[in-house]
Amino acid sequence: MARELGVNLQTIEQKKSGKRITTEDVQRLAEDLRKNKGRGITFQKIQLNAVEKITAQRMMESVQSIPQFSISMLVRADRALAVIKRNLDESGKRITLTTVLIKAAAEILTKHPRLNARFEQEAVFAYQAVNIGVAVSTAHGLYVPVIYQTNKLSIEEIGERLDELIGRCNQKTLQFTDTDGATFTISNLGMKGVHQFVPIIDPSQAAILGVGTVQDRVVLLPDGKLSSQQELTLTLTSDHRVIDGARAADFLRDLKGLIENV
Repeated sequence: MARELGVNLQTIEQKKSGKRITTEDVQRLAEDLRKNKGRGITFQKIQLNAVEKITAQRMMESVQSIPQFSISMLVRADRALAVIKRNLDESGKRITLTTVLIKAAAEILTKHPRLNARFEQEAVFAYQAVNIGVAVSTAHGLYVPVIYQTNKLSIEEIGERLDELIGRCNQKTLQFTDTDGATFTISNLGMKGVHQFVPIIDPSQAAILGVGTVQDRVVLLPDGKLSSQQELTLTLTSDHRVIDGARAADFLRDLKGLIENV
């Protein structure tokens, strides 16, 4: 059958179960080849691993079921970067910009309960705890481990917990209890050089914060002089069933104020 359909058996992925290649496998690959015939395209089928399958499923569920909108705001990062340097000088421990942002977001979320919630059965359920999930990209997929009771932790405790979770993500030793129960998520692509991006909400939440890279910008001061300052772009994606544009803007404004005066 493979010869008749022009299928190379070497291109069929070996089954981990040890079962033999079936006629259905050959027919399926032949159909894939037929669809791409004449396009001059060759391809290799890449199977998603378990983590990637879960991510794909949840993101599809999100965009199909949630009316999402996003707003962005420029934020000065000078004070936040100074906190990082001061912490290193005083304690010898290095914290990251993500750690500072997690701490700030946790504090502001207590004042904006609609952002720390979910929509279900025509009602808004505001979570009593602030548990921030942090998107962590690894070689084997995207994980979102959770820092529980984030608003009750010091910045040093958040940094230690985040380092531990990132290590476990890379080692593939996360437990289900490390990823369950997030009430808000932060995704930072700044370390990849991304200036700005629009994140997608997890179906169990009402909002997610995307963080861009820190950039040096020349700004015009009120006195007419030029000055250089470090800024980053925060993008908040929200569920419009839970949050309107004004509420989202208020949250970003308050978060901006805290970060710029931390």
